[in-house]
Amino acid sequence: MAQEPDLIKFRAFLYDTLALTKSIVLHLPTEAQKYNDYLALLNPNYSAPDDTQQWRYYKNINEELFTSPIPNHFANEVVSITSLDDGTNFTLTRSNLIFHPYTRNELLKFESYYDEVIKRYPNEELYIKSVISDKTDTLPVTDSTPKLKIVRINKALIEQQEDNIVSQLQDWIDNYQVTWFFEQYALSDGLFTAAQLTELYYAIFRKIIAIRLQNAKTIKAHSFHIETYLASILKLDEQFYALDFKQKMYFYRNILYLNNHVGSNQTFDRLIDILFNERKISIQAIDYRAQNKFVGFDRQYAFNKRPLNKTDIVYDYKDLNLDELSKLEYPLAPSNIDHWKTYIDKINEKLKFSLHEILYTKDLSSI
Repeated sequence: MAQEPDLIKFRAFLYDTLALTKSIVLHLPTEAQKYNDYLALLNPNYSAPDDTQQWRYYKNINEELFTSPIPNHFANEVVSITSLDDGTNFTLTRSNLIFHPYTRNELLKFESYYDEVIKRYPNEELYIKSVISDKTDTLPVTDSTPKLKIVRINKALIEQQEDNIVSQLQDWIDNYQVTWFFEQYALSDGLFTAAQLTELYYAIFRKIIAIRLQNAKTIKAHSFHIETYLASILKLDEQFYALDFKQKMYFYRNILYLNNHVGSNQTFDRLIDILFNERKISIQAIDYRAQNKFVGFDRQYAFNKRPLNKTDIVYDYKDLNLDELSKLEYPLAPSNIDHWKTYIDKINEKLKFSLHEILYTKDLSSI
């Protein structure tokens, strides 16, 4: 059964939000200590360096490889993956990913390709996520970095107008930490921290959706909410892909006003300005103009193109005859062809004997 377009868009919105959630890396000192505890379990003589930046956790979260003092144990493997851009094998580092953008995008979807890489390198997931996600701060992550601070996230899934997503999410995580994140239980339950992180990431997914819903009807609204709103009024979602960001936000804010003032010159001029002038797209009105030429007793006429742009833009000056104009209107409505074939002779007769030198039509033309 074919899915409704609205359902497809909604699911795409949820999948992107889920991918955004999965891209988040949080700083957790308890996790750093767990790494050291595991090293000590492998070798009772191991003691963590005084410099915490040399710990495996902080090495990995800062996109560095950890060299284990215990031979063949818990050292980072060099992560080598197959590029989806050109089919070559390369070492996974941030500098190398610059030359493999499609590969990085596929990893950031956290789907089958990402799962294959993690299956091959199960102990390197923190390093891999830190490499493929974007930094939220230019400073390295240290033991003095606040607990549960967002240090990595996929910024490509945060739209330019959503400048409050990370800050509001961080405030919410800080409050969540005070209310629910009791790490003392981890002293008696080794899986408590893992269980808490599972619950936290699920809650983060819901919180991102809630923040975006709260941003609806504001200048920070996500494109899904903008498109859905425009679709509910005049089905403008069908042209949504052709609009730039400024145009989308303009219609999101003013569509009700425009709809209530249809037909006014002010509305028409504003639409010409926002849709065509700012993007340097030519737009012309098509006017009937009588000519001082006669064939027998029939006066000749043509349809001239009158530029509507406020700036000088190249456009097609060629005049149209009635047959050419009718063919331009054919695809605009299902009944246009039948209408023109039925009434073209009557229309031609009225125009030939019109008492007006100029008549404005409702036709517009653009290159």
